Amino acid sequence: MTIEPKRLEDGLRAEATRWFSAQRSGDMAAEEREAFADWLRSNPGAHAQLERLQQQWDALDSIANDPAVLEIREHDVHAYNRPARFKALLALAAAVLLLVSSSVTFLQYGDPVRSWFGSEGELFRTGTGQRTTATLTDGSVVTLDAESELRVVEMGARRRLRLIRGHAFFQVAKDRVHPFLVEAASKTIRAVGTEFDVQLDDQAKLTVTLIEGKVRVEQPNGWVRPGRRVNMVAGARLIAKSDHAWNVTHVDTASETSWLTGRLTFIREPLAEALNEVNRYSARKIVFVDGPAPATNIVGVFAAGDVDSFVTALELNGIARVSDRTDTKIMVTRSARDGRGD
Repeated sequence: MTIEPKRLEDGLRAEATRWFSAQRSGDMAAEEREAFADWLRSNPGAHAQLERLQQQWDALDSIANDPAVLEIREHDVHAYNRPARFKALLALAAAVLLLVSSSVTFLQYGDPVRSWFGSEGELFRTGTGQRTTATLTDGSVVTLDAESELRVVEMGARRRLRLIRGHAFFQVAKDRVHPFLVEAASKTIRAVGTEFDVQLDDQAKLTVTLIEGKVRVEQPNGWVRPGRRVNMVAGARLIAKSDHAWNVTHVDTASETSWLTGRLTFIREPLAEALNEVNRYSARKIVFVDGPAPATNIVGVFAAGDVDSFVTALELNGIARVSDRTDTKIMVTRSARDGRGD
């Protein structure tokens, strides 16, 4: 019976991560150091794996001193200045600063689906790891992210589209006579000659980020929900959750749209949400097998589709460890110190 090369490589990577973490802890007993030496002698690829991990760890320095990250740390020091909270915050910061350099490029699995459905209009659909850009009949450009679906409802007196699921970026051709409308989660984004980003997740949470120009987000009156209206300016992000809570904040638009260049940027994002985003780009899904993902907020930049680097970062920072790998899943469990928020 032989073990396939991929399984051997995955096992070696997991062992290298464990030994790398043990080395950095500075708390290896004599017998552990001897076992580590034996492991190095018996595994020809061990040194290469450790060198790769060291390079990834060194890359953390570049983001730790990045102005955006320094601003986040300064804000948190003032926001959580009680001694107990500050101590916990420092531990959390060490655990969740996840920058991993990678040469992995944006994945593509076949061509995006583009079909006509008669009176229902044209439908664009992307699969795992796909991204597609389409120019509409009015000259507007739509970029559709992985695992997303968008329907062109009409392009006449009104230019009306419906985001059914996923993530899309709109560059709207100027036309004051014909309004440009994007419908999602019973809400409508109204724009004229602008650029904006719309994301709809599986829990019907709608996120609208305005890059340029102005948009208005509207929700009509319903049986159980009140009507709402928000006018947005460039740099604003609206999050409208399924419980009808709306929140508008100012964000770094470059980070919010980094997916357009094949990078995923997380600035204090919940790990569970980041995990969902990472999984949309890979045929191999990261799955916590011992419960939900830890309640941790993360900061990091990753190549879209590079699930291995994301998992490595979780392991290096003591948030999770790999328990098994298959062709379709990377199964992880919480580490003893899982980086859980308070």
